[in-house]
Amino acid sequence: MPRIWKQTLLFAGAAACAFLADLASKAFIFERLPDAGSVEVVDGFFRLRKSCNPGLVWGVFSRFDGEIVNALAGAAALAIMVAVLWMYRRAGELSGIAAAALGMVMGGAAGNLLDRVRAGSVRDFLEAYVRLGGRERSWPVFNAADAFICVGIVLLLASHLGGGAGRDGEKRDAKAS
Repeated sequence: MPRIWKQTLLFAGAAACAFLADLASKAFIFERLPDAGSVEVVDGFFRLRKSCNPGLVWGVFSRFDGEIVNALAGAAALAIMVAVLWMYRRAGELSGIAAAALGMVMGGAAGNLLDRVRAGSVRDFLEAYVRLGGRERSWPVFNAADAFICVGIVLLLASHLGGGAGRDGEKRDAKAS
């Protein structure tokens, strides 16, 4: 099989897996978890809690007009997906890690965009927190799509910063970068 086909399968496969994992996890949690309260997974660190985010990342702008924010957030997700496709097509040969990382970002963005189109908000359910001095400090609630986007970006940066952006992790020569 030609290298470009393997790369395309990695990209498309990672995108499909991220998208489907996001949809499946949201369906499972939102069907089974009670509307109020939460389920402790790791006491003092991690729990499941239903939340719908009408705003942007981490709830930014959630107090503004929902339709406008939702339209802007949907447009941003679509722009991210177009940018990922553009980067993928422009990059030529990529390492397997870089191809999969771009696919993870694509699949995560598609999962959150689908939520916005269907419901006007993104369904979140993963909450990391700590208890310090009798007070609880929580990271904003997120979902599998958010995790795929973040992990994809970290892997993409690591593959480029580590010199592994080329085929099979080979370092690119200075003139090619």
